[in-house]
Amino acid sequence: MADPIKIEDGAHSHLGPSSAERWMNCPGSVLATQGLPDSESFFAAEGTAAHTVSEWCRALNVRASQFHGRTLVVGAHEIAVDQDMVDSVQTFVDYVNEFPGEAWYEARVCYDEWVPGGFGTADDIRISDGLCVVTDFKHGKGVQVYAENNAQLKMYALGVYQQYRHLYEIKTFALNICQPRLDHIDAWEISAEALVAWADEQVKPAAAKAICAGAPFSAGAWCKFCKLKYSCETRDRWAVTQMVGEFENLEAGVQKIETGSVVASSTALLPRILGVLAGVRAWCDDKEHQAIALLQQGLEVGGWKMVEGRSQRQWAFPEAEMTPVLRTAGLSDEQIFTRKLNGPAKIEKLLGKKNRLLATHVTKPPGKPKLASPDDPRPPLTIDVLKEFSDLGVEDSDE
Repeated sequence: MADPIKIEDGAHSHLGPSSAERWMNCPGSVLATQGLPDSESFFAAEGTAAHTVSEWCRALNVRASQFHGRTLVVGAHEIAVDQDMVDSVQTFVDYVNEFPGEAWYEARVCYDEWVPGGFGTADDIRISDGLCVVTDFKHGKGVQVYAENNAQLKMYALGVYQQYRHLYEIKTFALNICQPRLDHIDAWEISAEALVAWADEQVKPAAAKAICAGAPFSAGAWCKFCKLKYSCETRDRWAVTQMVGEFENLEAGVQKIETGSVVASSTALLPRILGVLAGVRAWCDDKEHQAIALLQQGLEVGGWKMVEGRSQRQWAFPEAEMTPVLRTAGLSDEQIFTRKLNGPAKIEKLLGKKNRLLATHVTKPPGKPKLASPDDPRPPLTIDVLKEFSDLGVEDSDE
């Protein structure tokens, strides 16, 4: 078996594309998070590994299957290149290779004409005949990402414009998201003129604020990956405000929640409430995780404690030892074991996404209806379809 390959993660700009939504909306977070340690999750490391394999495939002109079974070490994580990753990478590579023109893979682009020290790494760039295609590879499947007005994609395009406008007359940028594990590809176009106007009017002022002490803080969906999310009072105040309205200080806001003095809202306010639910839920989860982390360190959290949760009984011996014991007790194998057909998701990992058996033997029924914001690009369901579902709960998954 081949030795694991260690992958070194590249340098990152404090005003980079991947965090553009955050620093443009909350410029105060930039200086406040400098020097704080990074904590890369397994999923982030998995994404880095998939991007690395995709770069090898394009640079060497080989298929992703060439790297099946290899192990990549990203930080503290060992990532196996399994069939799922091979399929994801190959889908992305096949997609971008359809675009003509000069190509750049995992290319560093700078946009410091608008953002001091601003740069990022674009996954795939193709330039031809006045058109530049910028594609961002999303290996993850936790959140579906869309291309329209995507700040990260526009920052990559801005970097391409700054570096290559003297060599190419780029009139239009086609900005694409390729998210294979969600079977999702999304595209959106913006003219070079509109891109530069956005940079002048929005990016440059936000960057100027972000590099100055005393820049304002603002909470929202962009807090999700911020290093301050557990200790940011602005975020705390924002979340409590959504629940109780205005208050004198944070303690007074919490007291409103404790006493149940929150005024019931009418349906007229429902759209506004729905718009902040995701952010408030994320804040609630983060506060619980923060408390657990403090308790695990032996610190006090106002009397809150960790207790033993409910558990289920299990055999005290491994299956190989329990099986003959149960047979001796007079039970048949049909009584001892339960056989269950694995779902398509698990079989797909074994056979590969493009296996013909999956194409002819798998069906995908309509998903359970769920709420979506007005700016969600998916078309609304008809009333007749909604009536088919009597229990509108959490969306199911086959994972």
